[in-house]
Amino acid sequence: MSKAVSGLSVGLNKFQLSHSTTGNSSAVEFVKDDITASPSFGSVGTLAEGTAGTKRFVSGIPYYNTGSPTLTVSSTTINNLVGQAFTDQSNIVEIDSGTNAEGTSSSAITNTDYTYANIDGSTTMLSGGNPKANTGTSSSYAIGNLTVPITSSSVRTVEQLRIRARNVNGISSYSDLTSTKVQVHTAAQSGISEIAIAVADALGAGFDDDGVRIFDLSAATTNTPAYSGSANFYTNSLYSEASDPGVAGTKEATVRLGVIEHNVVNYSTGFLPAGPNRSGDTGTQYFTFAFRRTNVANFDINITSGGVAGVFIAAPGTGIDNSSGLNGWLDCSASYAGSGQPGSNTGSGGNGSNGCAFTSGDRIAASTSLSGGYTMTLGTENMSNARNNVVLVRIALTSGQSVSALSIGEAA
Repeated sequence: MSKAVSGLSVGLNKFQLSHSTTGNSSAVEFVKDDITASPSFGSVGTLAEGTAGTKRFVSGIPYYNTGSPTLTVSSTTINNLVGQAFTDQSNIVEIDSGTNAEGTSSSAITNTDYTYANIDGSTTMLSGGNPKANTGTSSSYAIGNLTVPITSSSVRTVEQLRIRARNVNGISSYSDLTSTKVQVHTAAQSGISEIAIAVADALGAGFDDDGVRIFDLSAATTNTPAYSGSANFYTNSLYSEASDPGVAGTKEATVRLGVIEHNVVNYSTGFLPAGPNRSGDTGTQYFTFAFRRTNVANFDINITSGGVAGVFIAAPGTGIDNSSGLNGWLDCSASYAGSGQPGSNTGSGGNGSNGCAFTSGDRIAASTSLSGGYTMTLGTENMSNARNNVVLVRIALTSGQSVSALSIGEAA
């Protein structure tokens, strides 16, 4: 028995032999499907924040961290989802890790599979728990919103997600789930941490804590801004991983994935969680931090960089406030004059130079590759005389410049 497929009806067909004497044979039933292709997306949909959880902020940029955060995928439509038959599998739609960005490699989400019941839209595609025939054949079917869990693994990553769908004929190709990048930071800090810049325990006395990035000078737009000699910069206004201090519209540089960089990225669009818009924060940017010790006049700035625009130090509350010709700052690209209190203002006790590099080999020259320790000196001044025993270090960066390692060490 044979019949051309073109002559068969869409849906259930039955073949049977009949004989006037011996009767009928068993019936052979089969389905002719009206779709022969794998599914495709009419629209991959939009990605938005579902459950916010508790975010982690680095340089004002938020990352998903704790509290079981989720994302929501909505407005997804699928072509050729169900014809005359459906597949008895649990991964009808998959949302999976996609393309990593900025040199990261970890997954931002838990790869998630969705059943027919999970993807059922406001116009239901189910009857008695099973898909209705011809769902998405004459027009794309709008599936329901999908919840995507952020990974709870220890990661620091930036990633674009992807989606695919399945029918009886096979699986669609992956489609990028919009261009939105998902930022997750559940791992411990590595590289440069703005809340804990390493300071050698052996350096001086009085304290054995790390350096901290300050926000006090966020309104400043110059290398050597005026500061208050009476402020406790170690505690007054610090960066915190609990919130954005308000970096948009400032000249504050960004710590991104453990690297200090000049950054003009608009994080308010194309990223989840959405963050500050830095696109207008052009020009020189700064990273300023404070550390504290007593009985210290000399210390090393350990720095690795392809080049910076400048490095400056200050010891608020000391005589250098007045002897410096740079609003109290000293220039790490210039050598110490050899004796006395640094500062170009000789009338206020300065030795005639704003330089603080201990030797000519310790100078941190602008736009020069840096690697290792560079010894700086306060001359005859000392951190014991500084307000709250604090010294400030200010690094200037122009477009394209970055710092990959930074710490304070004991001078040889």
